[in-house]
Amino acid sequence: MLALFLSCFIGCGLYFIGYFTTKPTDYQGQVAVTGRVSDSFEENDYDYVVILDSVTIDGKAEKNIKAYISKGGQKVSVGDTITFESEIESVDVFTLGSFNSDYYRNGVGYTAEIASKDLVILESGKVCIDEQIRMAIKEKLYENMTHDSASISYAVLFGDQSGISFEIKGAYRDSGIIHLLAVSGLNISFLIAIIFGGLKLLKCNRYVNFVLTSFIIIFYCVLCGMTPSVLRAGFMGIIMIIAMLFGRRYDSLNAMGVAGFTILLISPLSAFDVGFLMSIACVCGIILLYPLFYKFFAKFCPNLIAQYLSMSFSAQVTILPFLALFSSQFNLLFFMINLIVVPLFSILYPFLVFMSVIVFILPFLSPLFKLIDYGMQLVLIIAGIFANSSLVVNLSPMSFGVMCFFFLLIFVLGQFFMAKKISKWVLSCVLIMALSINYGFSYFASKMQAGVCVLTSYGDQAVILQNTSGERLLVGQTYILSRYMNNHNVKNFDGYVAFESLTSGRIEYLSQYNITSYIAREGDESYGSVLVTTENEPIKLGDFIISYLVVGDDILGVQVYFDEIMVFVANDDESGYNIDYYNSVFDAFPPSLVVAGENDMLCNGNYISYSRYKNDYSTFDFASDGNLYFKLDGQYFIIRGLD
Repeated sequence: MLALFLSCFIGCGLYFIGYFTTKPTDYQGQVAVTGRVSDSFEENDYDYVVILDSVTIDGKAEKNIKAYISKGGQKVSVGDTITFESEIESVDVFTLGSFNSDYYRNGVGYTAEIASKDLVILESGKVCIDEQIRMAIKEKLYENMTHDSASISYAVLFGDQSGISFEIKGAYRDSGIIHLLAVSGLNISFLIAIIFGGLKLLKCNRYVNFVLTSFIIIFYCVLCGMTPSVLRAGFMGIIMIIAMLFGRRYDSLNAMGVAGFTILLISPLSAFDVGFLMSIACVCGIILLYPLFYKFFAKFCPNLIAQYLSMSFSAQVTILPFLALFSSQFNLLFFMINLIVVPLFSILYPFLVFMSVIVFILPFLSPLFKLIDYGMQLVLIIAGIFANSSLVVNLSPMSFGVMCFFFLLIFVLGQFFMAKKISKWVLSCVLIMALSINYGFSYFASKMQAGVCVLTSYGDQAVILQNTSGERLLVGQTYILSRYMNNHNVKNFDGYVAFESLTSGRIEYLSQYNITSYIAREGDESYGSVLVTTENEPIKLGDFIISYLVVGDDILGVQVYFDEIMVFVANDDESGYNIDYYNSVFDAFPPSLVVAGENDMLCNGNYISYSRYKNDYSTFDFASDGNLYFKLDGQYFIIRGLD
């Protein structure tokens, strides 16, 4: 009890230390920024999305900046040290009740939007050795493999999934093999087998062997960005080597505990990182449940198949709560695809690692990557077949209480809870009942009711409108939209209203939100599934009546009528019309709620809530009020903060 109390006390202390050390300074107005472009670098048709490290703001050393650099000027490359003047926004790692693990891992404290013509390149080619290795291998992968296979291979090697399309990631996720895209124990075990085992065969001194193998494991963790899941596997690998070095038995449960404890001492907020938690849960499941499943499958399956099935079931069962957080689907045929794909990956991965090392030293051998390309395409075909199976169950996000009961149940069923069989099963039944009741309450409580939700993030805005029939309409998009959908059990949208041109590429990007219909102004559509509305003429979608407010070529906003209320969502990109003009429009079409975004010509706040029966209004500002939810209750809105 004393140990538990001390652990809780230390953990709370580390949380507050970790949280306050991530809090950035709140800079106002234009600031002078200098930073180096890291290899966290994405380029599209419109801009560069990069993370700047070695940052100084007004001469003061600061946290990293995620910068959106619009094209139109000079080209920006990895290793460039750039300087510019701009407004920057501070980042909170906790948004909408969830943790932004990507920003935390990359040390991002700010975001900025700038034009390439407005920056100055002070120095070029300042690339670190780990970046040189990643960039060299990445270049050869994309030169000799299809884009899809190259992006998957790069993710398997270094854990960077940014290049994988939504469709491919969805196929891997929905088929139950998303874990193959993460750097984990499989990668570290392979390194240990090759390096430690090879040096042992060469009669190398065991202490020299330990030092060399440990150094390579640590360096590989650096190449993978030192993410918590990679560090967990690396620490456990080094502990395994120490056990072999001194002829002691390797205890995986204690090794995992030491690894997790060490990581949380170094990086306390990793306790909120889904990747780290999934990694820990997966290992726990294998340690606790593998013997139970193996005992069952060994009765009617060959030994090798029983091992694969037991490993797959043990891992998949324990990561269910985390799958519900970001995928919301579970494939009931996961064991079949893992039985097929995991052995194939066990061949592809060693060959991929071996070829990456060879190609880095001898680049002219890079065409051999084409052999791996065929294997990766085969895996993708298999994943696509299983992902389209009808045996897919939708998962709803679990509350903290549900997750506690879930993992307590796993511990009771596991080999370390040593009690009589009857006691074990009675306690398991009680936990299942408590879990089910808790899950039922949390499921219905998370259902979004009729109303309007406004999400604002770094200049982007998403407005979700839901009517009493349960239909949902989306206007705009922001990166925190997925987080809101996961946390509030929102599975899809019946319609999306666009202010921009709906190209096929844009619709492909928006497909991650499971949108049924798209609405665009006449002339902005370019895809078959788009519903077209003419200027200032309404269009009906379910129980929503939608019309654009257009003056000349400018879309001022969109009016949505449902459940006897009118909501006006302003177009942020149009700020050439003053508030008097908008008020004259509102006199003709009095709205119940106006969502103004960052349109300063419309109002000084981010949204305006108009009374339905008076001419006065209440103003809410995102900076002070955060993301808001306007619940419709009869004739009134009940306003609730979401942050």
